Amino acid sequence: MRGKAEVFMAQVVSAREAGTAIRELVIDLGGRVYPYQPGAHIDVDVLVEGRQETRSYSLLPAPGGQYRIGVKLSDTSKGGSRYMWSLKAGDRLRVTSPENRFELQMDRPEYLVIAGGVGITPVVGMARELSRRGARMQFLYAARNRAAMAFLDEVEGLAGVNLRLFEDAEVAFIDAAAEIAALSPGAQLYICGPMPLLDAVRRAWVASDRPLPDLRYEIFGDSGLHPTEEFEVVSADTGLSATVARNESIIDALARVGVDVISDCRRGECGLCAVPVLEATAEIDHRDVFFSDAQKAEGTRMCACVSRAVGGRVVIDTGFRAAAPEGVPAREAEPATAG
Repeated sequence: MRGKAEVFMAQVVSAREAGTAIRELVIDLGGRVYPYQPGAHIDVDVLVEGRQETRSYSLLPAPGGQYRIGVKLSDTSKGGSRYMWSLKAGDRLRVTSPENRFELQMDRPEYLVIAGGVGITPVVGMARELSRRGARMQFLYAARNRAAMAFLDEVEGLAGVNLRLFEDAEVAFIDAAAEIAALSPGAQLYICGPMPLLDAVRRAWVASDRPLPDLRYEIFGDSGLHPTEEFEVVSADTGLSATVARNESIIDALARVGVDVISDCRRGECGLCAVPVLEATAEIDHRDVFFSDAQKAEGTRMCACVSRAVGGRVVIDTGFRAAAPEGVPAREAEPATAG
């Protein structure tokens, strides 16, 4: 969703590999200056098999008049990351002004920041700002190996930042419960990384009985608990079906056959695209942060923008109403609730 963000053309200034499978792009804004706070992101128009689509990228600290982003070349990419990796200095692209749904609050006694892989991009600025203000901060950075730790040099040596690195198998040994238990009352946790890491941290946070709003997170739209597989989706309302390729969402696959699913964030956060699951011949890989663990275990609803079936076939109620009165949306969604 772009909301009130401005949309304009910008130009790539430089492109370099910042870590294994992670590329840094520096983008010139053509004379525009948009001050932004840590945690902000932009939307970028990309070309995927000739179609224009939109992707969101977190912003790294950059001089005024520029954006700086990190893009991971993902095996499960729908094509957006491959397009971004193809860009070179001088190429032009359509971007938006910054928005921020991952804002850093500066009134807490202590902070725990956890980054997984390219999930470091939104929290580099947080580490710098917290260091500048003299805040107490624990910073955990997990990746396959040190070569995959992009932008590590930008957080190493920051005053007041207790940085700990977790490589390869050690990623599984981040004791989220112990890390959370050691925090001062009123502390906040900021995390960005793959879904398994986020799920583990979220379960530990809920078990700690700390206030849920003090767990703040950013997610990857293509991050799941299972390998991405092709599967069939059936719209029970219309009888139409589509094969969901590895590089597309349920929403995109159904759109190809003329079935629209209402959506908004396309990131698994807002729940607007949540649809009832009527039948599934395979496990549902819930890749959203909207539903609770209990709701995901029930398997009766899924977010069509990011969640998938692990192969097989899934039948959903898309709420399609072909005979809707004029001026009334085809799907009248009930207010989304995460429980």
